[in-house]
Amino acid sequence: MTVKEKQAILVLCGCDIAVDGRWGNESSAACRSFQTDAGITADGVFGHDTEQSARNYVAESKQIARKNVATGDSTPAPAMPSGNGSGMVSKYFSDTFTGSPSVSKLA
Repeated sequence: MTVKEKQAILVLCGCDIAVDGRWGNESSAACRSFQTDAGITADGVFGHDTEQSARNYVAESKQIARKNVATGDSTPAPAMPSGNGSGMVSKYFSDTFTGSPSVSKLA
């Protein structure tokens, strides 16, 4: 998985970071914040546990969004407890990133 793919997944999880392909302080801090919110070891490394937690979060968000469209329900996407932005997958990022071959495999 490339750095840009990892950053895009963090954005889908509500993190407010640039998807620029450089894993610097901003990406590491966003990763730690997501890890803390997800209840996993917060080390800033986007490893197996982080990837699985992020994939689960995105899949759950997509499932809720599909249900909302089908039923007209207004239930929001699951929010992360705190610290990483809104915690909701916005329409902009869903439209922008879910067409990407690597990110669309998440769910």
